Amino acid sequence: VAKYDDVAKEMIADQSHVPLLADAEFAISELAKQFHVIFITARPPEWEAATRQWFSQHLGSNEIELYFAGNYHDTTALTKGELAVQLNAELLIDDNIKNCQSALDNNLKAILFGNYGWQNEAPTDMIRCEGWPAVLEYLGV
Repeated sequence: VAKYDDVAKEMIADQSHVPLLADAEFAISELAKQFHVIFITARPPEWEAATRQWFSQHLGSNEIELYFAGNYHDTTALTKGELAVQLNAELLIDDNIKNCQSALDNNLKAILFGNYGWQNEAPTDMIRCEGWPAVLEYLGV
């Protein structure tokens, strides 16, 4: 099992081994036809260069902006919900309960994405979509 420090060193240098989730490219391009899509990541600041390279590689053909919010390493930065408000977003799609809750706390809509073990404590009233096809269906795209 890899330690976080080992993974962090790898992610600082290169993220090309990280795959795009199934159906993500299609779903994002469909969403972009009807909505102004932005990405907000909570990756650590030292991962920014490699993250931007990964983003360009996988989603660079779309006109999508990428922003960095705070995370559990940097609690002084804006939460995803706070940053989404500043960017005039209406909806946050995220796999992290706390990020979705930060959107809800800032009067935004949120979709808890995926079906992961770290989501076991999600509030029962939180909107959930297990994959990109479910997101498209929920949003009527």
